[in-house]
Amino acid sequence: NAEYMGCQEGAYMNIFGQAANYSKSSMVDFVNFAKSRGVRVIPELDFPGHTAIIAKVYPQFYVTCARGMPLPNPTTDDFYNFLGSLVEDLAEIFTDRYYHMGGDEVKTTCWSENKTVSDWLQVNNITATEALEQFHLRVQKILLSRNKYSIYWDEFWYLNASIRLNTTIAEIRKNTTFYYDEKIPLVSTGYNSTWYLDHGISNPKFVQQAWELYYRHDPFPKNVSLLPYALGGEADLWGEGVDDTNVIPRLFPVSSAIAEVLWSPASMVKSVYLAENRLNSHRCFLSRRGIFSAPIFPGPPCYSLSD
Repeated sequence: NAEYMGCQEGAYMNIFGQAANYSKSSMVDFVNFAKSRGVRVIPELDFPGHTAIIAKVYPQFYVTCARGMPLPNPTTDDFYNFLGSLVEDLAEIFTDRYYHMGGDEVKTTCWSENKTVSDWLQVNNITATEALEQFHLRVQKILLSRNKYSIYWDEFWYLNASIRLNTTIAEIRKNTTFYYDEKIPLVSTGYNSTWYLDHGISNPKFVQQAWELYYRHDPFPKNVSLLPYALGGEADLWGEGVDDTNVIPRLFPVSSAIAEVLWSPASMVKSVYLAENRLNSHRCFLSRRGIFSAPIFPGPPCYSLSD
């Protein structure tokens, strides 16, 4: 709404000098378009380490840092009141019960080096890391009071698993043993971010065959009693390396290979050889529908295939 219009000042600018952002109506249309196709749209508010745009528009809620991104001021209730209002407004757009609250790449030295915050830490006899734990607990409670549940990146969990509420789930990129031991519901991006589609994959003979490594990857436990804590997996594609010239062939059909692994019984996804035929047929089907998915092996183009 109009209260947040100042945030447009920090949006990416396109080559015509126009702010590359979304209106409220376009976001509502996007969420509805996805929902009608069985897709859930979950917003990410990456607090506290990746919200510099809010600091630009509302500097009174933040403290400046000599190094790194500004962080919310934890010494007053002002930021938390703002966050509550923001979540209420976003709820009119993003109706899913889960909100991703980030939690990654937080440099708490920003707090310990700021006089106002460091004095507050000393008075309360806590460290900057403990202040971060308190911050995350308050954020989770703010969401829960508005019937929203939290998702966090793995850095949040390495602080201290006890700072989570029972409704909070993990999005993890590393070894999952810790999360299963703590009985934390999780979504996996694969060990060492294997299912990050914008990361390089080592040693495929041809770049088209990178999908095989995605397909062979299995980050889930062999102990079936732990599987209820594995809510699923995901393929990630970050926006820094794509635009409308390459985003579709970067996504497809490799994301389809990952989807088959996630949606199929383990016994049915053991053969790359059998999967290759299915995936290539699917790739050609997409291409015929005008979805320009990339080849999966060196060979004839789709239009010359008999299938």
